Amino acid sequence: MSRVIRARIGAARLVLFGLQGSDSLEPASLTQQRALLAEVGRHRLTTEEQVELSELALAVPWHEPHRKAVAEAFVPTLDVKARRMPMQDFTALHEYFTAAEWAVFGKRCGMTLVLEVVRSRATALGCRAPSEPTLKWVTSIVLVLSTDQEQLLSMPGALKHDVMKTVRKDFKQSIRRLGRPVDVIEALPRTPAGLLQSSPASFRAAFPNDGPIPCPIDVARIMSVDASFRCRGSGGAEAQIPIKWIAGHSRASTVGRWRGSPRLLCKAWAK
Repeated sequence: MSRVIRARIGAARLVLFGLQGSDSLEPASLTQQRALLAEVGRHRLTTEEQVELSELALAVPWHEPHRKAVAEAFVPTLDVKARRMPMQDFTALHEYFTAAEWAVFGKRCGMTLVLEVVRSRATALGCRAPSEPTLKWVTSIVLVLSTDQEQLLSMPGALKHDVMKTVRKDFKQSIRRLGRPVDVIEALPRTPAGLLQSSPASFRAAFPNDGPIPCPIDVARIMSVDASFRCRGSGGAEAQIPIKWIAGHSRASTVGRWRGSPRLLCKAWAK
């Protein structure tokens, strides 16, 4: 495969060397560039072949604007499977906000700003491939922090699912502009201390100044919302867990027992 591309590069060199400094260089360069890129597109090259052919191609006297396109055609790329990140569990995200972020939440600002702050914290921690339960948990956080409690009590599951669609779209658009994180965290530790121990680089990158503080709201409120709608669609019965019922159970006695898995607590309450 590389032999055919090597021959194409050789032909371009022969044509363009004789045209240097002339007005004919630009159109001839464009023709040769298109022919070379078409040939490259027909083959799957190894990283070694890309590096070797790139050196040969860049030795050709291209018209300068065409040189960049040729160089980009030979940038070593990773296999799709190698680039795909594992789905990440960030359902401990509520434990990672700073005092400044909680101050913003305390102002009862609109859902858009709350989502922006929550998503920014998640991506700062390295979230690039949030799992469906993570997106659902984030949706629940956003709803609790931006919606009146009485409204939440009467909000149908279908509407909560619509909010989740907005959350998913927001994450997708934001993550597109980001590079790979310092470390790939498949499951965010349940406490910031756990992250500091398992990935100090990720912790320092996420918190260059002020660190996180303990979650000041009752996590049972988030769990109640999370248990009241489904990840995909809103068909079937919804596990509506009354917030008033939860308020009568202490966080220490109930949430503490299930701290490792919010999903297990929701299932227990739903029985």
